[in-house]
Amino acid sequence: METSILYSKSTIEFLTVATEFCSFIERPSNDRKEFVLKCTKILPLLYLKGLLLPEINDDSEIEEEPENFVTEEIYQYVRLSLEKIMGEKDDYLEVFNDDIQYSDQPITEFVSENLADIYQDIKNFVSIFSLQYEPTMLQALSNVVSDFKSFWAQKLVNVLRPLNHILLTIDEDDFYDESEQKENGKNSDWLFSNLQDKSDLDMEIL
Repeated sequence: METSILYSKSTIEFLTVATEFCSFIERPSNDRKEFVLKCTKILPLLYLKGLLLPEINDDSEIEEEPENFVTEEIYQYVRLSLEKIMGEKDDYLEVFNDDIQYSDQPITEFVSENLADIYQDIKNFVSIFSLQYEPTMLQALSNVVSDFKSFWAQKLVNVLRPLNHILLTIDEDDFYDESEQKENGKNSDWLFSNLQDKSDLDMEIL
């Protein structure tokens, strides 16, 4: 397989949207309505670009398994940050869950956890591509295509349902006050910058 697939139109377009998604999740707005509105715009685009990614069938040319850039510490920081923004709107009942067939109770899921799961896969992909080392780039592309089909595509469409509901029913009582937004924004930038430094996650935006 030629490495030109790494620089195909569909790969670059997905990389562009994926990079924007990661930047948004790392430094989200603390205004819940603004955050939800952005989610309902970028998630469908991420899904569409994921559908258009090229298939990788020849595993013989994939030489190395890339490392995971998103540590447990970073994952938990992202999840908790999003949980704080969503507040009491974070949890929702899910019907598209494999466990529901074994339970006589509704399955509760969380917007923050689903977004953090999607972020973990996407951030690893973006980080590996930023290194510009083609063998691991090829494996990262193969992984993200596989994970899209088996994991995060379903999570993405699932979480759009509660986000859409929140967006269309949100009112002024759901907003943080202005001073809290500013303080949370300062703390968010400072803490995430330190987590990135500790994990060597600084990268150039492609």
